[in-house]
Parts: sequence; C-alpha cells; structure tokens
Amino acid sequence: MEQLKSTSSRKPVQILWIVLSCIPFLNWIGFLVLGHATNQKKWTILGYVHFVLSLASASLFASYVFSYDYLVNPYSDFDKLFPYLLFVSWLVGVVQAWWISGEAKKRLERRFAAQEGAPSTESIPMTKKEHIQSNLVYLLFALVPISGLSLVHVGKTIQRKKLQMFGWVSFALGVLLETALLILFNNYDRVIVDYNPVSETIIYGIHPLRPFFTVLTQLVVLFLWVVALLLCIRTKSEYTNTSIGIRNAYNEGLRQHKQEFEQLKLLYPCLQNTAWKIKHSVHLLWCLPLITSPIALIHIGISDRKWKRIACGVGCFVYYVIFTFISTNKIFTDVIYWLFPLLLVSLGALWIAIIWFSIATLRSHLIYAAEHCGGFVDSFDAEQARLEQAEQISAPKAQGIDE
Repeated sequence: MEQLKSTSSRKPVQILWIVLSCIPFLNWIGFLVLGHATNQKKWTILGYVHFVLSLASASLFASYVFSYDYLVNPYSDFDKLFPYLLFVSWLVGVVQAWWISGEAKKRLERRFAAQEGAPSTESIPMTKKEHIQSNLVYLLFALVPISGLSLVHVGKTIQRKKLQMFGWVSFALGVLLETALLILFNNYDRVIVDYNPVSETIIYGIHPLRPFFTVLTQLVVLFLWVVALLLCIRTKSEYTNTSIGIRNAYNEGLRQHKQEFEQLKLLYPCLQNTAWKIKHSVHLLWCLPLITSPIALIHIGISDRKWKRIACGVGCFVYYVIFTFISTNKIFTDVIYWLFPLLLVSLGALWIAIIWFSIATLRSHLIYAAEHCGGFVDSFDAEQARLEQAEQISAPKAQGIDE
C-alpha cells in the first residue's frame, strides 16, 4: 500500500513537466519545473533559454495576428513562412522534452527514492490554526504582479538575503511592467483599418503594437511568478518550521509585555484611569478623516520625541498635496489620467497604514506619557502626592524633636 502511495505521488511531477513542455509559448515552465524537481541546473538553464525564445516568438506572433494585413487577407499571409517560424522554438522544445524524458524519469525516480530512504526529520507538530497561518503568505501569489512580496517574507523569515533580493526585484519589475502596459495601452489606442470616402465611414481596429506589448510584459510577469513560486515551494518546509518557532517566540514576547504592562500599572496609577487613557489617545481621532490622518503621526512624534514619525507625517502631507494638485489640475488629468487609479489605491493603502501604526503604537505612547507625567492623572494628584511625601518626611523629624 505504501509503495502504491509513493508511486502515485510521483506521477503528477513526472507528467506535469511533460504536459507543460508541450504547450506553445509556455514550454519553458515545464523545463523549470523539471530542473526544480531534479535539482539539475542544465534543465533550469534550458528553461531560461526557451523563455527568451518564447517571449520573442509569442510577442511577434500576437502582433502579427492583429496586424492589418492578416485581418484583411489571412489566407494569403499564412501561406508565407514567417508565422511558422515563430513556432520553431516550441517544436524544438517538444523534441528536447522527448529526448531527455528517459533521463528525467530516472533522475526523478532516484530523487524520490532518496527522499523516501532518508531519515525523516522530526517536524514541529502544528495545530490547524498554525497550519493555516503558515500558508497565508502564499495568498499573495493570487496577486501575480506583487507575488514577489511573498518571497521577500519567506527570505526574511528563514534569513536568506538572496531570496529577499530576488523578491524585491520581482516585485519592482512586476509593478513597473504593469505600469508600462497601462502607458503603452493609452499611447497606442487604435488604428484606421478601412475608410470609405463615399459613405465617409471609418473602420477602426486594434493597434498591432497593443498585443505585442501585452505579451511582452505579461509573459515576463508570468516568468517572475513561476520562479518565485518554485523557490517558495523549495523552501516551504524550512519556512514552516521557522515561522512556527518565530510565532511561538512572538506569543511568548506578547505574554511578557502584558505582564510588564500590568506591573507598570501598579507603578504608574494613571494607566488604570480610563479618562486619562482616553485623553492621551485623542490622536486616534485624527486618523478617521483621510486628510487629517498624518496629524496623528506628527502628534505621536512630538509627544514621544520620535523625529522619524514626524518626518513620516510630513511626508504623507506632501503626498496628499501632490495627489490633490494632480487630481484637480486639468493639465495633469488629461496627460496622466491613467495613473489616477494607482495613486488613489496608494492613497487608501497609506491611510490604512497610518491607522494601523497609530493603534499598534498606542500602548508604548501611553507608557511614555505615564513616565513623563510621573504616573499622576493630573496636576492635583501630583500636588497631593508631594504633600503626602513632605508629611511623611516631616513626621519622623517631629517625633525626634518631641523625644
């Protein structure tokens, strides 16, 4: 029974890379999967080569299919040799997949046998909640252009700087390519396909450069997504064990901070006064309106003497001013109107980040304020404490004089 289970678990990988390597313009994914499964750099490099060939051929083919000549008379154009040349890299990939299939099968069998025969490492027992939390990072792969952030998190967790660097590069390239696609889509809108001077009718068609730029940018984004996914799969077990250890340490730190806060309540009685805490949490009201949310950062920075928070608040104000100026100036709205949704999304994300940061730093702000005021709710309590202290000091002296 165990042999049947192990054999069935091998089949998906053995079949997946062959199926992917037979898909036109996507055969490079099959070679990357094979190189990752067998840990063979030669097949990984072969996947990179086929990606470059597929990128060139797919973008040219997409532009050719939507060109004016093909749309007017497709049959005569397909008699030419050019469209068929674009599939040469795919045909070569199919032949190469068939050529190395025997060696690949043997290497996969040997790798699976080595994994089964190796002594099993004791994995950290996980609850269902911990299992779900450890897999939340992979939800970012649903957002393909920014999937590199998941690799950044994995690399930071297991302390691998190369993974972090590649994740940041993947994220930056994904955002830049999507932005470039929006710009090119607006610059290359449509072309005149036919014009009838008698009826004065104009027939518009898709600009042939639109599919060219679409395939050229999106295929690169897909390549970065596949590579990031394979790297995350390779480091999944290490990341899971490390993240559980970090989460346990974090929970233990939270318990310690909670105990320390309870001790601080005894040392500073104002931390137990609800009215005092509400008074020193009034900066949270600045977070509710989007326009005034940077004031919360500036308020916390001035109160706690944190100059970085003041600088962040001023920077947010500058961004708000730039966004308002661009969105209300017709000169900018006519030229870069395509950028407005991106600026609006970033504005909302910045607002949410300010709210989250203000709530997260509330406890440290209250502790700093309690230390600054000496733990007294107001000046009256401070005066009373000084009088009581003076009475306690003077009482022994008076007893000594009477004696």
